[in-house]
Amino acid sequence: ESLDVNSGMLFVFDEVAEQSFHMTETKIPLDIAFIREDGTIESIKELEPFDENPVSSDGEEVWSF
Repeated sequence: ESLDVNSGMLFVFDEVAEQSFHMTETKIPLDIAFIREDGTIESIKELEPFDENPVSSDGEEVWSF
């Protein structure tokens, strides 16, 4: 229901691949950064609460933060 200021969540996957997220049950707006294996940001997406539409990275070789 909330996230402290200057905090976030890190999702680490076993494989580097295109990742997708949705906000179906999330009550707060979030930004997601898709991060390449070399640590550079591939893209940042702004996500809205309760949005059922999946949001994917622009490329295939990313982690998510």
